[in-house]
Amino acid sequence: MPLLLALPTILSIAWGIAQQLHKAGANLGITYLPDERGKMEKKVAELVEPLNPSLFVPCDVQNEEQVQSTFDLIRDKWGKLDILIHCLAFASKEDLSGDFSNTSRSGFNQA
Repeated sequence: MPLLLALPTILSIAWGIAQQLHKAGANLGITYLPDERGKMEKKVAELVEPLNPSLFVPCDVQNEEQVQSTFDLIRDKWGKLDILIHCLAFASKEDLSGDFSNTSRSGFNQA
């Protein structure tokens, strides 16, 4: 019998990988996209609480200073990074409709 599961997007492949790495005893660090109201921080913190991450920091990958700060923190705390899993991508509505070969250069760079 076919089975169809509709899962929220937060349950991504990266989420499954993080759960398996946690089960294997990995020391996890989690980043989240910061927003003005702290909504994402709260949502992600609640989700990853069972994984007991030793790092939990905001990191907007479009902000070079935040990316550098995140890697500085990783270096200071762990010395090195063994695995990096990037689980989110973003595109504007305009670039998600129609023929994807017509995606704008700025839309492609953003995604």
